Amino acid sequence: MSCCIHSWENNNTLPSITSHRKSIENRERRVFMNRLITAIVFAGLLAPTIRAAEKPAETPPPPAVKVGDMAPDFTLTDQNGNKVSLKDFKGKKNVALAFYIFAFTGG
Repeated sequence: MSCCIHSWENNNTLPSITSHRKSIENRERRVFMNRLITAIVFAGLLAPTIRAAEKPAETPPPPAVKVGDMAPDFTLTDQNGNKVSLKDFKGKKNVALAFYIFAFTGG
């Protein structure tokens, strides 16, 4: 709750009614601007969500490898920077593959 401070220094008169109206108008203007800015920010935050909902869902292509099929050969880099190929282990060791998207990458 705000309180007006009156001054008797100017000809011993109270502040005019117009100054009180101006302070009310300024307060109303601040409230309006705060609401307007809040609405604009809220709309900006919702815009990407609405646009994403408008796009049709893309269905992923069916998998090329089925359960029980021989895994295709590929080459990846290990944790030490060495190239490792699946064909290097064929007939020598059993291989279990586990893929973790963005695991341990910080991204």
